[in-house]
Amino acid sequence: MKLIFSYIFTVSFLFSQSCPPENLIPITPLQNEWNIPSQNGYSTLEVMTWNLKQFPLSGDETIENVQEIISDLKVDLIAFQEINSYAAYQTLQNLLPAYEFIITNYWGDFSLNLAYAYRTDFLNLNNSTTLFSSEGYNFAYRYPFMASFSWQCGNSSLNFSAINIHLKAYGDSESFQRRYESCQIISDYINAQINIGNDKIIVLGDFNDETNESQNNNSLWPLVVNSNSQFITNQINGDNYFNSYILGSSSLIDHILITTGFNDYLINDLVTTIRIDDYVGYNYYTNNISDHRPVLWKIYINEGEFSSDLIINEIMSNPSAVSDEYGEWFEIFNNSAYQINLDNYIIRDNDDDFHIINQANLIIQPNDFLLLGRNSNNSLNGGINVDYEYSDFLLGNSFDEVIITSPNGIIIDEVWYDNGNSFPDPVGKSMSLNDYLLDNSNGSNWSESTNQLFSGDYSTPGEENFGCIEITWYADFDNDGLGDPEFSILSCDQPEQFVENNLDLDPNCSSNDTDICGVCGGMGVDGDVNNDNFTNIVDVVQLVSHILDNSNLEELGICKGDLNSDNMINIVDVVLIVNLILADS
Repeated sequence: MKLIFSYIFTVSFLFSQSCPPENLIPITPLQNEWNIPSQNGYSTLEVMTWNLKQFPLSGDETIENVQEIISDLKVDLIAFQEINSYAAYQTLQNLLPAYEFIITNYWGDFSLNLAYAYRTDFLNLNNSTTLFSSEGYNFAYRYPFMASFSWQCGNSSLNFSAINIHLKAYGDSESFQRRYESCQIISDYINAQINIGNDKIIVLGDFNDETNESQNNNSLWPLVVNSNSQFITNQINGDNYFNSYILGSSSLIDHILITTGFNDYLINDLVTTIRIDDYVGYNYYTNNISDHRPVLWKIYINEGEFSSDLIINEIMSNPSAVSDEYGEWFEIFNNSAYQINLDNYIIRDNDDDFHIINQANLIIQPNDFLLLGRNSNNSLNGGINVDYEYSDFLLGNSFDEVIITSPNGIIIDEVWYDNGNSFPDPVGKSMSLNDYLLDNSNGSNWSESTNQLFSGDYSTPGEENFGCIEITWYADFDNDGLGDPEFSILSCDQPEQFVENNLDLDPNCSSNDTDICGVCGGMGVDGDVNNDNFTNIVDVVQLVSHILDNSNLEELGICKGDLNSDNMINIVDVVLIVNLILADS
């Protein structure tokens, strides 16, 4: 007991990271015109959205002003909208060395680009991309900008994705419908991501509408009613003090939406609009900086938020082609949808062997393998491509333990093999998990490798051990990320236009929105072409006019008028509507 206690104390004390990080990069304003309070806390993640109105609104003066404001606030992550000048944005980046900047490139300058700035002391960028490339019209050709981050301070860590958006402006019916459709697309995307385990998503930006309108007047409705997400800015809705757009009548149209994975972080969180104009003056702010105030969300992160989705998948403990000191290795698999940075993770057994991974950005990609071994020289280790060479950790030939822990000592995965009692006990062959979906603590789920390498040993480094187990995939021909429960196939690999879930309420509709039409499980295909809650001669006239090409019905009208559900409007539908009217008379 004393030995175990001493070991745990040594690991937790010596190898915990400091918070704040050592050599914290200073954030110094060029000017000191205002005294805006800092929003940063070392144990908190701060996320902020800020529309900078055609940045830079007043050239170099705006750049210097924004630099001071960011230097004062010191938040971790900022999502910008309306970046019009790459040169100005690059200048701002050069003035803030504690931040890394990324930006979209829609059409160069003057295209209202989206961008992020993130503090590299706390955040690591895993990947970034624009979304929904075929939906430019609905998103006003400002394609949402997704970035995946890992936040860490000391032994506290969090993986999440952010989606920066700038939806269509104005209150006309066309703009309303484009915002509505874009929100439906985002809502479907969120649902699909939740279904595959990506439950920590932040959608933030200029939504160009308020969230507290009634359904018929709310273009954000698909997101408002999505049970997998919530507008965290609803906490400050209805109080004009927190309005983010400050010209004219002013309103709260810049929002932050979060998904269910953040529910546990809502205790003592903070949502606020930062009233920069109170410090710099309303007229100066609106003329030289922006017509939008930044909106902030801050959460506290406890220790131990490390990914638990690493799986020990293959162990070469007793090679024959080379000696143990060259040929020992083990393989892990990332069963998550996120990159995982293994720097400062711990490899140990249940005795005295342990090693702290010391390689910045040792990244294991989602659904990928990574090899850790005693020797990374493949001319000496039997031709194995080892991704990371460790020391002070040996694999016993008969029985031993392979334990991976987070930097603060929390066990992520462990395998205790047992001299052939239940696990294989091969020589010159790896112990291989039959499938990474199986329980790797059960020795009966492991087998000796059957794949012979050029060296003569048997193993599958960096590859599937025994092929894969066929699983059921469901058709997603409408590309909404949701599978048809009535149309499935078995396959090892994911076929094109197939997904793993079977949650599509209507496989013939590219949305699960119940307000689109009857085909989508909503109001019903009832002949009410003009959607006035009555089926009468007016609907017949509009349907005939559509058939004769004298007018074009909107999507909802076509859907409700296709009474025989043959995906076309013709005389048969006219006859059926007339029959409905006569039956009700």
